[in-house]
Amino acid sequence: LTSDLSRFAARLTRIAVHFKDVNGHRHGVDQECTIEARLADRREPVAVGATAETVGKAFHDATDKLVSALSKTFDKLQERR
Repeated sequence: LTSDLSRFAARLTRIAVHFKDVNGHRHGVDQECTIEARLADRREPVAVGATAETVGKAFHDATDKLVSALSKTFDKLQERR
């Protein structure tokens, strides 16, 4: 996560990662990962989530989504300036 978000490091104040086993002891696509990024300029946080068969896959998918969301957010902010 650190390397994936390194280009945004100066613009983020905090990252929170949460995992949840949606179905408990039952099997299936039920591992959920939510990642929330707090922006340094005090805007609303950016949060993404992913669900997969494993915690690792859910984490990887959520990380990819967060990188994409942050890129879009910061591109929009740059356009406004």
